[in-house]
Amino acid sequence: MNIDLTNLAIETALCSNWKQAIKVNKEILKHNKCDIEALLRLAHALEVIGQPTLAKRFNNKVLKIDKFNPIAKRNILRLKTTKSRKNSRNQI
Repeated sequence: MNIDLTNLAIETALCSNWKQAIKVNKEILKHNKCDIEALLRLAHALEVIGQPTLAKRFNNKVLKIDKFNPIAKRNILRLKTTKSRKNSRNQI
């Protein structure tokens, strides 16, 4: 794992530079497609910019690697709950 890229990914997220965070985490994943932390950071950034379907996909990738990962499980549950709330609001 490239520590410089990891630090850059964290720094971009801390600065709320989500598009750059997405790019950096994707670059990390080119070198190690099983990097759980990069997958989780990528999922979070995608969720923040309004891409919940993609966010869920990357959280599911984490669960394929670590089926008990509590962060990915919590993220998927939150995404489902948010989607359910939006659907129920649209029906009113």
